[in-house]
Amino acid sequence: MAVCERHGLFYSDSQICGQCWREDQSVRTKDRKAERVFKGKRFSKPTSQKGIDRLKLKSKLQSAWSAYMKKVYREMGIQHCFITGKTTTQKGLFSLHVSHYYPKGQVWQLWCDPCNSGLTTYDQNVNKPENATAMRSKLVEIWGKEKMEELDVKEKYYRERIQQGLDTKHPTDIWIIGMIELLKQK
Repeated sequence: MAVCERHGLFYSDSQICGQCWREDQSVRTKDRKAERVFKGKRFSKPTSQKGIDRLKLKSKLQSAWSAYMKKVYREMGIQHCFITGKTTTQKGLFSLHVSHYYPKGQVWQLWCDPCNSGLTTYDQNVNKPENATAMRSKLVEIWGKEKMEELDVKEKYYRERIQQGLDTKHPTDIWIIGMIELLKQK
């Protein structure tokens, strides 16, 4: 038998103090929660001021783009989910979302392309992003087959540029700021 110097508890020579083990597990649990895993991708909250500022910039652009596209679709008389066909009168988080046909996390250059943006419900945009491809028929109906074919060519071009290292994997701060300023003018 041995006595833990930190806690004064007895434990077997082949083991460690139970209280020390619990404290160690608590630290490990906090570390795991800090780096959440969601569908095979690691997400962690930014801890540096630069990371926090960048997250705010990206949120600002997404809000501006969302407001702009909702206005465009409202003027066209379109106020329903492109995937389910449902309309919603809710405001805020559970209102219609502007979803991207090609994910902005993979091909950021198409983030602010109207042909790449459609309206979806919160559930389709957040919980089922893999369903975004179902928006294509509605996007073709609105923007035309030629514009969607151009979008496909752009996607392939930008994806190759990213893979070859010619473009960064993520948008630069200056690009985000520039897009925000452009949207303010519209």
